[in-house]
Amino acid sequence: MGVIGDLLYRAATEWKLLAGNTSTTRKYLGQTGTGSASAAPTLTQIAESEIAFTDITTNNASTSKHGYLKKLSNNASEFMDGQGNWNVPSGSGSGTVTHTGGALTANRLVIGAGTDDIAVLGSLGTTTTLLHGNAGGAPSYGAVVEGDLGLTDITTANVSTTKHGLAPKLPNDATKFLDGTGGYTVPSGSGAPTTAQYVTLATDGTLSNERVLTAGTGISLTDGGAGSTVTIAATGGVAGNWIKIRKGADETVNNSNTLQDDDDLHFAVAANSVYLIDLTMWLTSPNNTADWKMKFTGPSGFTMLWAPEGNSTGQPIFGGTATTGVPPTVNTESTTLSFGHNASGGPACAIHVRGWVETSASSGTLQVQWAQNTADASNSKVLKNSTLLYLDAT
Repeated sequence: MGVIGDLLYRAATEWKLLAGNTSTTRKYLGQTGTGSASAAPTLTQIAESEIAFTDITTNNASTSKHGYLKKLSNNASEFMDGQGNWNVPSGSGSGTVTHTGGALTANRLVIGAGTDDIAVLGSLGTTTTLLHGNAGGAPSYGAVVEGDLGLTDITTANVSTTKHGLAPKLPNDATKFLDGTGGYTVPSGSGAPTTAQYVTLATDGTLSNERVLTAGTGISLTDGGAGSTVTIAATGGVAGNWIKIRKGADETVNNSNTLQDDDDLHFAVAANSVYLIDLTMWLTSPNNTADWKMKFTGPSGFTMLWAPEGNSTGQPIFGGTATTGVPPTVNTESTTLSFGHNASGGPACAIHVRGWVETSASSGTLQVQWAQNTADASNSKVLKNSTLLYLDAT
């Protein structure tokens, strides 16, 4: 049984009721078929897409009622006038607009004038200036000054954690300071903390957790005094000048015969300088097929001579040379040296290199490079505690 407002319609095999519109919005009976069959009706609002516009002028806007806009005239120089017609406005076109004071200037600001109808400002201003009023004459462009801002207690423009801005109003309390959240608070404690881990040149009774900087063997410290510097320098003879670089962890490569920089075995070299080097690398390899190769790189124009202790590829290193009494081969900065390892991935072996490096006009880094001589999927390692010693012999 239907209620007031229900509509009866025929479904595929029976009669059905379309519920009436209980909302306060006016709705209309609509129906959308499939192109070959009908469908159930619905109550909906009329959508724009459902209005089919033509050139019928009955509902066009007029002086007595609003309505549709009249069909366009297809003329870009015409505009809709107040009587509903497309017309070219009078005074349109090009030319020079004049007034009693003379011709108008492009982009200049027009203001009222005393005896003339208008006047034109002589300046265009810039992107960093504002137009300032003048009670006794024409306004003018000028830089923004503090007096242009009328500051109140409105907090909208205050600084925050998301943007810079104005300082919040002062609390009238000398013990409070503006903290990093934008509030005025009393800082906890006063002065620098006494428990921080400071680095000092001597113990300090007012501190409880300081670290005293001291000079080790072959090093001197020179304190320039307050407001100056502390100079750290090497001292003593040749032995005192050697600097040690030690690998703190194993470094691994596998399935690669491309030379790579060692993570630790390198040091900075100055221009026009001479250095002595002493390198010991501790190595493990999966087999005597992978073996090893190594090279040194440096700044542009550097030269180098270096000699290893070891054998040719496929043979264990640190076994002496192939012919007793024959010294190690001397290599240059351009040499890539291949050498062997214990067969079947034996225990750790080592290669020992001595040499010298001379730089030219360029500074840079002396870098140890290494790789598998033949790519092998198993791991080859340069072990921790491998060391590079160097001495500035300039």
